[in-house]
Amino acid sequence: MAIQAPNRKVTVGLVSGAIMTIVAWASKAYAGVEIPAEVALAGATLINFILQYFVPDASLEESPSA
Repeated sequence: MAIQAPNRKVTVGLVSGAIMTIVAWASKAYAGVEIPAEVALAGATLINFILQYFVPDASLEESPSA
């Protein structure tokens, strides 16, 4: 049975949500600034766009020949 790895762009999307969640928590915990949920979602979307723009699709890379 073949192991299926997630697409790089999907993984980046998950990372962007985690980054924004940590930023929102840290801003409240350390700076006392609460980020509204709508702004946090917009921030995650922006981070997602930026990361996915720079991460190449795995299908565009050459696979190593065995």
